[in-house]
Amino acid sequence: MNEDKKEEPSAERTLLAAAQAGDSAAMMRLLEQYEPLLRRAAGQPHLRTLREDALAEGTVSFVRAVHDYDLSQSVPFAGFVKARVYGDLRTLFRRTAKIWQREAAVDERREEPFWELVEDPAAADAMTRLERQAALVPALRALTPREREVVQLLYWDERTQKEVAAALGITQQAVAGAKRRALAKMRQVLASIHE
Repeated sequence: MNEDKKEEPSAERTLLAAAQAGDSAAMMRLLEQYEPLLRRAAGQPHLRTLREDALAEGTVSFVRAVHDYDLSQSVPFAGFVKARVYGDLRTLFRRTAKIWQREAAVDERREEPFWELVEDPAAADAMTRLERQAALVPALRALTPREREVVQLLYWDERTQKEVAAALGITQQAVAGAKRRALAKMRQVLASIHE
């Protein structure tokens, strides 16, 4: 508080009584007198990012302190108001820190792929199958139509080479050769994807 602006104790008590009675001019004069205290309180390093909110909260706290101050007690008003303002700003900081922590926790959860948040094993297995199938698409595109057909019948339909040969009207040796060529092409494409 600036020493040149500081009221005499009796003058300050008169202003306090007037402000408590609803005199807005007296309240403004007290606010001007204690503005340096409010600015120091709001300018604390841990409140740097909240400076404007802290100043507003400190002003509200000051006004409440004026109304709550008991003139009949011998407690100095300056000490009473300082304790009240700094205490309320500590509460503001704690409240804001809790909000920041909750938001940070939510943001961290959002960064995880959604399937890692799924606790249903069947859903997790489905995601794994989808990922594998998506990886196979470029490999399957590298095959000829006949090789794709052989791979589908052998691996998706789970038929034997003899059944595939009968279904396609080719020999079992032709099925084995198409399978060998298809798997070699697929390995090559998948290896180039993972490099």
